[in-house]
Amino acid sequence: MSRKKIFAGISIVLLLPGCALKTGATPTPTETPSPTATVTPIPPTDTPSSIPTVTITPTQTAFAPFESEINTENVNLRSGPGYFFPVLRVIHVGDTVTILGKAPDKEWFRVRTADNAEGWVYHWLMLSDIDLQEAPVIEPQDVLLIRAHVRDLNGVPMEGIGFNIARTLSQTKTALNPVLTNADGDLYSYMPFSDTGTWIVAFSDLSCVSNVWTDINCTSYKPEYQGIVEPVSLPITLPSSVALEFTWK
Repeated sequence: MSRKKIFAGISIVLLLPGCALKTGATPTPTETPSPTATVTPIPPTDTPSSIPTVTITPTQTAFAPFESEINTENVNLRSGPGYFFPVLRVIHVGDTVTILGKAPDKEWFRVRTADNAEGWVYHWLMLSDIDLQEAPVIEPQDVLLIRAHVRDLNGVPMEGIGFNIARTLSQTKTALNPVLTNADGDLYSYMPFSDTGTWIVAFSDLSCVSNVWTDINCTSYKPEYQGIVEPVSLPITLPSSVALEFTWK
């Protein structure tokens, strides 16, 4: 969505009043001429020290919630933006939900069902004529957050890199809480507030949206991306404000 900013400057031009000189009458030969009076212009006293500028900021258009259709059977409506959050109810293929906003990861969306239940749904499970990313960001409340960055050796963000979040390294082989990096190479994993302690963030797979592939069929790597994430896994203890760093080599 583009935004336009219009800056208007208001210039104030001060006109200095002119001053006229007034002289006396021309003397006759028998008279001694009177001295000519000198009039000194009086400078204006209201000259501003600077010219004021008015900045006009365009008004943002308020977000209007829009509808989206569930495209998969038995989709879980969850209390938070992640697979570890409790399931509130199951919604079915063809059901319509109202999009209210998205989590900062741009993957999980806050929705309202036809019977006014609100919760979170993963974006790949919905279809809409309107771009889902037009929804505003809603910060999830009372959650823990795991953050990570994935870049290549030149600092280019790596999109679609899959990770699993689990208590132990052996558990990460099962997709307990799968997450993908976004177009900025950032990973967000939201956790229930009760899930403190140590977790393992482990590389799992590659999505077809990843920029490691030469084509949309995900059949061959770009020459510079025939590698793997290093390190393969890292531990993190929650709560934590530290972002983990991974490199595609």
